[in-house]
Amino acid sequence: DDNIGVVSLSNGKTLMPHVINWNVIERLLGLEQQNWSEKFKKQNKETEEAVIKQNKDFMTSKKSDTKPTHKLNDYAGSYFNKAYGNLIIDYHDNQLKFTYNDMVYPLEHFNYDTFILRDDGNITPVSFYLNESGDIVKLKIPFDPDAGKIKFKKNTDKK
Repeated sequence: DDNIGVVSLSNGKTLMPHVINWNVIERLLGLEQQNWSEKFKKQNKETEEAVIKQNKDFMTSKKSDTKPTHKLNDYAGSYFNKAYGNLIIDYHDNQLKFTYNDMVYPLEHFNYDTFILRDDGNITPVSFYLNESGDIVKLKIPFDPDAGKIKFKKNTDKK
């Protein structure tokens, strides 16, 4: 209603743009200023604690002595989602590697057709799915906590 907008950008993982945005908005609207730095610091600490608990809970679901249902190179390929684009699963030196844009992670086997990637203390499951013939046809990964697991269909074109 007041025709204002604020954009703050930064490199790296920081809450500073949010702190700056809210501070500027409050000043422009003549509102009482709050300590956004403390609020976001508290929220960030709670989120980190929740992630640690979530990772611990997830890791306790690991079943012992499971193996992938396919040879590792069968999981390799290009996978596509209309909103997120392409991601690549590579196989090299008996290791799967997950590549999405400029993010590259080794995949560790977890349970059957589920692998995990680790990033800054976060554990993200990557689950592969089979069709009725037993072929690997898609994977699901929780890219966005608000959207649940995102499905990527395996590209089966043999060009």
